[in-house]
Amino acid sequence: MTSTISVIVPVFNTQDYIRPALDSLLSQTVSFDEIIVIDDGSTDLSSEILKEYFLQEKIKLITQKNKGLGLTRNVGVEAATSDYIYFFDSDDLASPFLVEKIKKEIELNPDLEIIVFGAAVFYDDKFDKSTFSPTYERVDLGLYRRFFDAAVAMERSDTNYSTACLYVLKKRVIDNNNLKFNAYIHEDEAFLMNLIANVGLTLIIGDKFFNRRVRSGSIMTSKKSYNHVNGYLQASIEAQKNSEEIASKEGKKFFEIKAVQYYLSALYISYKVEGFSKYESLFKRIQGLPSYNLKPYQIISILFGRKSPKALEYFNKFRQLIKGK
Repeated sequence: MTSTISVIVPVFNTQDYIRPALDSLLSQTVSFDEIIVIDDGSTDLSSEILKEYFLQEKIKLITQKNKGLGLTRNVGVEAATSDYIYFFDSDDLASPFLVEKIKKEIELNPDLEIIVFGAAVFYDDKFDKSTFSPTYERVDLGLYRRFFDAAVAMERSDTNYSTACLYVLKKRVIDNNNLKFNAYIHEDEAFLMNLIANVGLTLIIGDKFFNRRVRSGSIMTSKKSYNHVNGYLQASIEAQKNSEEIASKEGKKFFEIKAVQYYLSALYISYKVEGFSKYESLFKRIQGLPSYNLKPYQIISILFGRKSPKALEYFNKFRQLIKGK
């Protein structure tokens, strides 16, 4: 029997983008088995647009008070009835071949728990590309016994993207391991850490089934806040928890490294948040460290805090000088 796929689409105030986003999901060469849209307390015209699609029986619609992206995805997972889940954002576009090709891969490997793919990027006309220009290429193609093995390969090639729109995931894995998105920005990072620890048979393919819109005012391009900081801290906590629970030395090292990376990202973001002074203190920066196994540049980041970019610049110049001798 052919496996089924539900797509989960949280919506909050994306009236200018929701029609093309939904139309891209409805224009698949093979249809999604279920399109679950959650109106997360929108205050613009998104709610009216969604009602149109619902009344035409094109989508399943859930309405709620605002909870945020991560918690709203959890609502969608609870409502989903398919074998596999795809998370999709309401301002982006899906390739028309996404469902068809993913289902073909599942038919070839019915035990697949996650299928990972790439993405193309497009920009709103007014967006300054020099401020944020992500890429989502996949190079470590093939079948892996565990998602952990795939993640190790992707870390080496710097392609281990956390974005939840870049994979289709078996619902049973989510249910059996009680996997949840948290309430903070950067919720994808913490969720990814738990996927890496729990997911089995993995396929990485090079197809770009997702088209990411980069625009002003989105979660990733908006002004940094405490939620951004806490999101990275939560990812660090999840990575540290997995490093303590996993049996293999390789696994412990992997998650320990990720815990430190996310912690340093939280520090870096905190310096951009107005009025947030917790990590101005060296004691606080050291106190929160998930591991003392640090690389030289990470030690500099901890010691110098807000001034670390300049300190790292001098460090790199000194290292080049030494190499030159």
